[in-house]
Amino acid sequence: MSSTSLFTKVLDDLHPGRMLRTHTLAGEKELAALGTPPPTNEEILVAARRTYQRHIDVVDLHTLAGLKYVQSADGKPNVAALNSYDWRTKAAAPIKPTALAVHTAPAFKAALAAAKADGDVWSLVFGISESAQFIVGEEGGVGIAFALDGSGDSKGEGYLAGKLGLDLDVAVNLNVGIWNESPKNLAGAFYGLEVNLDLEVGVSLGIYVTGSELQYMGFSVGIGAGVGGGATIVGGYTWIF
Repeated sequence: MSSTSLFTKVLDDLHPGRMLRTHTLAGEKELAALGTPPPTNEEILVAARRTYQRHIDVVDLHTLAGLKYVQSADGKPNVAALNSYDWRTKAAAPIKPTALAVHTAPAFKAALAAAKADGDVWSLVFGISESAQFIVGEEGGVGIAFALDGSGDSKGEGYLAGKLGLDLDVAVNLNVGIWNESPKNLAGAFYGLEVNLDLEVGVSLGIYVTGSELQYMGFSVGIGAGVGGGATIVGGYTWIF
């Protein structure tokens, strides 16, 4: 599957000196609390490229599966339900069955197998990209996280990555998170970058690394979400509910 490399070229074409950098307002405090100097654009870009290359299979398979799912007869009603749900309630239980139906859909079978085989992926999140439901002027995603260890653990999860200028197509808006922590341990600060591709439907990829050692923390795959202005260096944080 590594030959797919959907995002390799767009990542290789980036220049750290020509990239917008944006941090969430609350994320600034989270990152400052780490007590380490903020990494440079070049350091974040190098870490993001390395992280993607190590996890190409799981990222690309989820991207391709998501593209197929949002346009399928089975997927459309579930995607519509995710987008119409009021995530501001921060109540995970009512939307969990819908998110679980997406997680276990046949379209994601190969992607799920790749995630389990990866070794560094501990949870998958299914939800939406969002730009206004939590903090006006901030953008990120929200969904339900499912553990991959067979424990049945699940949590509501959200992340904010800054003001990115997301162009959302609500009809096909699906966000998949691929994280290196169990659902109960997903909260934390990160650095990373967001890029976008036109694959007939707009697709965004967020690559997030830990705020201290710039090691793999997670990915967000946004189907129907294009990041305005090309690539953006971000700083943000995740939380659970």
